[in-house]
Amino acid sequence: MPTIPKPSRRAYLPPRETQGRRLHANSAFYQSSRWRRLRRIKLNADPLCEECRSRGLVTEATVVDHIVPINEGGAALDL
Repeated sequence: MPTIPKPSRRAYLPPRETQGRRLHANSAFYQSSRWRRLRRIKLNADPLCEECRSRGLVTEATVVDHIVPINEGGAALDL
């Protein structure tokens, strides 16, 4: 009767580096209730994508962006 081979594992696996999800300097801000509220207000006030609208397309907005990125000196609550 055939038997299933036992899985072989290395005795030691080095700790993995986190992939994909990096912590950004502004991640605490983006998790704040202040940002979430402002984002919701912006999407309710202007539900269409501004980038698509400039090209003549009608697309629902799903992302709220800063005028100048915070990392480049923009204000946190400037949209």
